[in-house]
Amino acid sequence: MKGVAPELCQMALLSALVAGCSTYPVQMEDFKGDVSSPNAPSEYDLYSKSGGNKLLALQESGRLDQIRGRYNESSKAYSEAIAFCDQQEDAALVRGEVILDSTLAVTYGNDLALDYPMVGFERMMLHVLDGFNRLALGDVDGFGVNMRHLERCRGRTQTILKRNMEALQKSGKLTEKSSLYDKSYKDFMDQINKLAPGLKHSTDNVYALYLMALYREVRGDFREALAHYQEIERIWPGKKVVSMGMNLCRGAKWPDGYGEVVVFFEEGFIPPKRTIHAKLGDVYMTLPNYAEADCLPYEDGSPLLLLEGGRYRAVTSFFCDLAPLAVRSHEERLKGIIARKYLTAGLTSGMIYLNYSFNGYVYPNPASELLALCCGFVTALTADIMVLASERPDLRSWLLLPRQVQMARFALKGGRHELTLRSAGKSQNLSVDVSPGSKTVIYCTSAGGTMKCFSANLKTVK
Repeated sequence: MKGVAPELCQMALLSALVAGCSTYPVQMEDFKGDVSSPNAPSEYDLYSKSGGNKLLALQESGRLDQIRGRYNESSKAYSEAIAFCDQQEDAALVRGEVILDSTLAVTYGNDLALDYPMVGFERMMLHVLDGFNRLALGDVDGFGVNMRHLERCRGRTQTILKRNMEALQKSGKLTEKSSLYDKSYKDFMDQINKLAPGLKHSTDNVYALYLMALYREVRGDFREALAHYQEIERIWPGKKVVSMGMNLCRGAKWPDGYGEVVVFFEEGFIPPKRTIHAKLGDVYMTLPNYAEADCLPYEDGSPLLLLEGGRYRAVTSFFCDLAPLAVRSHEERLKGIIARKYLTAGLTSGMIYLNYSFNGYVYPNPASELLALCCGFVTALTADIMVLASERPDLRSWLLLPRQVQMARFALKGGRHELTLRSAGKSQNLSVDVSPGSKTVIYCTSAGGTMKCFSANLKTVK
């Protein structure tokens, strides 16, 4: 019991933080359906852009603007979020500390008392989505900068995740019984594994890898592009747009006078986390988790049809679902969450034991008895706060990310084409300039009752 006094001080300091921490906005589901409404707020205001939710607020604000076609405002929010992440990562890598669970030894209670973490696949999606913003603004060089930073970001994120797991292993808090090894969870993960057999980590983001491959292809770095395509094939096998990219890297050519069009079509929203109650070993816990029904194949997606003068040109097909990435990322962080909750449970038991000790002892004078009653009250209050905190799992996540990505890749004769893009009752007319021998990107989002599309030529990307 020698370490109880400092632990008690830490818990007293934490109590104010826990009491003031923000809660998950239950209004989000209604808000998603209002994205296209003219009365919807101009900025995402469910999270404050200060304190522990700054990163999440910037991500959500940038995505909301992007869905509405406000690409300049979106790019500003993403750029600030990227700079924030870079600053945190630089400091962590220099000090060699752990990001996701650096507070394991000093913070007890729910994750809402902590800053919103830099989540692996979300970190990469910042560069993916900001790259599209740059293309929408005609900043092709800015797109190239994002792609180079995306390759660097992936390596840094992998390094941080590796350090997290090593730190948890050394702490002795990561054991067989501290993982969700019950049958229902294993069955769920088996189904996720069937969707993407090679998806082992949250950095196995095939959406990001495809953009990186396309960028390398445009630059003429065919070896690097082919390596990215081959990695995608390992993670999400059997995609036609991937085999087409590999063939072009190996020397295949489109007919003379034709240019290539690559279509990215995003649909839906990433599913939210849910609260689950689990018994791990001899400890009962309330944890965040993804529901099986929400994270298996997204079957409500409608393809995007591309027409010119009423004639069929192309149609998108399923490329990847981002929900399995969210599940993998959560699984990586869950180990640290469970380790902290075991620590919380142990300290709570210690506080209760101290309270019994204070109340059960016979004191020699009224002053000592009064002091003991005060100490008993503090320890009981601290234990109550810890129990309350542990029952409030962190359900925060970047909820406006796309749920599903569809793609198409085809050739069009050089020149201007007036295309009509249609999907699920929504349509948009789009002028597309195709240069012979070059690549043109069409980017389209369909979410919350609205669809926004643009095109950009990659012939000058650096």
